[in-house]
Amino acid sequence: MTTATRASWLTPALFAAALLMLLVPREQVLNLRSQTLSALAPVLRFFQDATRGSGASEGALPPPLAMLASTAPETAAEADAREAEVRRLRAACARLVDENRRLHGQLAGLGLKREPRGGGVLARVLAREGRGAQALWGLDRGAEDGIVPGCGALYDGAAIGRVVSTAPRASCLAPLTHPGIRLAARLLEARAEGVLRGVEDADGTPRCVLSIVAARLEAREGESVVSAGVERAFPPGCLLGAVTAIRKIGEMEWELDVRPVLAGMAVEAVAVYVPAAVDVPWPEPRKK
Repeated sequence: MTTATRASWLTPALFAAALLMLLVPREQVLNLRSQTLSALAPVLRFFQDATRGSGASEGALPPPLAMLASTAPETAAEADAREAEVRRLRAACARLVDENRRLHGQLAGLGLKREPRGGGVLARVLAREGRGAQALWGLDRGAEDGIVPGCGALYDGAAIGRVVSTAPRASCLAPLTHPGIRLAARLLEARAEGVLRGVEDADGTPRCVLSIVAARLEAREGESVVSAGVERAFPPGCLLGAVTAIRKIGEMEWELDVRPVLAGMAVEAVAVYVPAAVDVPWPEPRKK
């Protein structure tokens, strides 16, 4: 048989072997592979002789046959090592589960699972009206859900605006950059408090300005601005934005430009913060 005739058998033989491997269950592939290689040993030597006659180097196999011949079944030592690694990983997972249960038990003992007073109402943004600083958002939740004018709206933990009007099943939200928004705010590091308000530049660009009255202000650009929690529109410490510029406009007056967290982003849903009503224990009037 000539070299060309021998080589013509190579592709069909490999194709048939591949189909056979696909039809065998996974757990039997290793055993079948070993038996197949043993049975094909004469065929491999046959093609090896053909390559030698064509001028190939001594002992070299064509790339497909070399790959097939190099595939060997898993040895006992390798199987033992694999099983040992599986046991180690399972033990590590068991330790992590036990540690997780222990930490949850400690949290329960500290009472940290207590539900907070008040809560949030998830609302979808149904419509938007206006552009720039005059933009308003329509929400699908209203007075029937406990929302009242002045409630704050958050997205991913950051404050983005306040409710300005409500209907039984809808409400209107103004972003922090709206000129009608006022909010008590605090510098996170300098701890100075002031009033954050929305401003519209001459070119229509919306931004926020934080006005602070202080003889000395140790603020810096990039410092975070958070809610002060005075008006109960937001819990204390909600992120509002970051300082971009600092100006002293009077002897004790400062103005800080603030870039809101979600400036220019269009969100599809917000969480409206609805604080719980405070039941003040007023003393009973004294009897005359």
